[in-house]
Amino acid sequence: MLNNKKIVVILPAYNAAKTLRLTINAIPKGVVDDIVLVDDASRDDTVKVAKELGLKYVFAHDKNRGYGANQKTCYREALKLGADIIIMVHPDFQYDPALVTELAKPIAYGAADAVFGSRMLISQNALKGGMPYWKFAANIGLTMLENFVLGINLSEYHSGFRAYSRKVFENLLFELNSDDFVFDTEIIVQSKVAGFKIAEVPIPTRYFPEASMIGFWRSVIYGLNILLVMGKYLLHKSRIRKFAQLHPKIKTSAVHCFNCGGNNAYLAFPATIDLKPVFRQGRYAITDADGADHGNIYKCLSCGVYFVDRNEIAEEFSRYYKAQPLDLVYLNDEFGRRKAFKKTVHRIKSFVDNASGGARVLDVGCGPGFFLSEAKKAGFEIFGIEPSPESCEFARVSLKLENISCVFMEDANKIFPESSFEVIVAFDVIEHVLNPRNLFEFAYAKLKPGGILAITVPMIDSLTARILGKNWHAFLPSHLNYFTADSLEKLWQLVGFELARRRHLTRYLSLSYLMSRLFKKNLKLHKFLNVTLPINLFDEEEFYLRKK
Repeated sequence: MLNNKKIVVILPAYNAAKTLRLTINAIPKGVVDDIVLVDDASRDDTVKVAKELGLKYVFAHDKNRGYGANQKTCYREALKLGADIIIMVHPDFQYDPALVTELAKPIAYGAADAVFGSRMLISQNALKGGMPYWKFAANIGLTMLENFVLGINLSEYHSGFRAYSRKVFENLLFELNSDDFVFDTEIIVQSKVAGFKIAEVPIPTRYFPEASMIGFWRSVIYGLNILLVMGKYLLHKSRIRKFAQLHPKIKTSAVHCFNCGGNNAYLAFPATIDLKPVFRQGRYAITDADGADHGNIYKCLSCGVYFVDRNEIAEEFSRYYKAQPLDLVYLNDEFGRRKAFKKTVHRIKSFVDNASGGARVLDVGCGPGFFLSEAKKAGFEIFGIEPSPESCEFARVSLKLENISCVFMEDANKIFPESSFEVIVAFDVIEHVLNPRNLFEFAYAKLKPGGILAITVPMIDSLTARILGKNWHAFLPSHLNYFTADSLEKLWQLVGFELARRRHLTRYLSLSYLMSRLFKKNLKLHKFLNVTLPINLFDEEEFYLRKK
């Protein structure tokens, strides 16, 4: 405790069994309140020694995750303990733990937000302490470059002896940083962007056999990564490209992830429009939306899902979908839609034995029914659910499709018994539902053993989405969820599905449809413009999932 500030020392450990006792004994006990050690899957007895030394807070990674990932765990645990000041000490005894107090003082008395122990403030001492000449030269060169780019004046960016105030971690998205050594540079860049005050104190240099040190070629990779970090900063500063990790953390304690229930989220894409008026208006078709119109999109750091806060739209959700009109722009592109669905039906038949006909398929969110019409032609017994009364009426009357239920998926539980279908499809649906897990659970319950769930999903981690950033065309007011490949896979595996096939989605769109979207009007154009073009931007995928 210093000036009534709780101090927690963190020890990111890897193969530190031989030096851990020296490190612990040198930490000033009257100043430090708690010690947290996180072992990154050491090959020695680091964890055993830590417990023998009486450390109360010892954590171990099940596999080696990297120096940056180790720090992240350390900081999370220190914050849970209520730390006001967090000081990182390497347990290899390369840095003198007795200087913990000197690093803590500027923060405890309000002079700084972060304090770094520097071996280069008295540069000749670095060489006397055993720093290799090549490492000494690289340290100076990289530091000069970083100072020039960031516009600050530090003597060293590469020390692992550091102290941070609690507010640094409460305001920086450090969880998005690298799991490797460049984490240390990234957090300096974040601190610069956030306007935190950084101070330095001189520390001695000591290299000896037991002290950890990355080798020459590993250092080259580290240096290249630093150049990449500087490049990202310049792009962010010039507004050519914005990076989420360089935005300050926005307090989202009231925003809960629909998927895991956590509130460890950050604002990934600030809103471009207010969603509530969109959801309140009575007549709104999906194709009315301009690309890149969306509400606040958060990313859950716990499970990786991107989502719109349900509080923004919950009250209007049901009324919005029930009031949806027939989408005339979509209907006018019937030829292209059917062409794509014919190919989808063909792929589904490769999974389902329908030689004698009669295999049952359910389309969740069937819209006007183009897919079901093609499935019926292929011999499937068809069923559809759709919340929009006008779309249901079109499917029943214009396409003469039977078994169309005008309900939400949740209400369809009462209509269909379990294990009713060989195939369930949900095309462009999962991004619209309040709880995507419910869709997987519904499909799992209604499918027969070995049955297939086919879904199409826009992928927010695709190269196209990354290049377009906030201007990605799949950012729409009605899209409530956005998935990466990993977050989607975790969701279906949690329910019990296994992947049968995955492919990029090719749509077939007519020239007339593309021109209608371009000019924001439902244009009636000459028939020759009904020629369809295959469109694949590699940012939407089809997944065929099998019920185990």
